[in-house]
Amino acid sequence: MNLNKVVLMLTSVIAMLAPQMKSEDSVHGIKDLKEAVDGSLALGLVIAERLKDGVGFDDLAALWDKWKNDEEIQAKLKAAVDNYKAIPEQAKDVDAGEGLELAAVALGYVTKYVDALKKEDSTDSASV
Repeated sequence: MNLNKVVLMLTSVIAMLAPQMKSEDSVHGIKDLKEAVDGSLALGLVIAERLKDGVGFDDLAALWDKWKNDEEIQAKLKAAVDNYKAIPEQAKDVDAGEGLELAAVALGYVTKYVDALKKEDSTDSASV
C-alpha cells in the first residue's frame, strides 16, 4: 500500500471519528489553532522545498518572492496570525475530536513533505 493511500485512509477514518469524539465541554473551538497549524506546515513546506539542497542566497530571494506573490501562502499565513491571541485558550481546551481534526490537517501535509524532500535523481552525481 503506498503512502497516498494510507494517508487517504487515515484521513477518512479521522473524518468519521472526530465528530463522535467531540466534547460538549469544549468552549473555544479550534478555528484559529487549526489555521495556525495549517499556516505553519505550509510555510515549513515552502522552506523545506527550497533548502533541501542546501542554503544559498538564491533561497532567500525565492522565499521572499513566494511570500510576496503566492496568494495561497499569503492567505494561509494571514489566517495563521490573524487571531493569534486566541490560540493559547483554544489549545488548552482541545478535546479528542478536535485533536483528531488537527491530526487530519497535519496528515494532509505528509505526502507533500515526502515529495518535497525527495532527492532528484541526478545522472551527474558520479562526476563530482
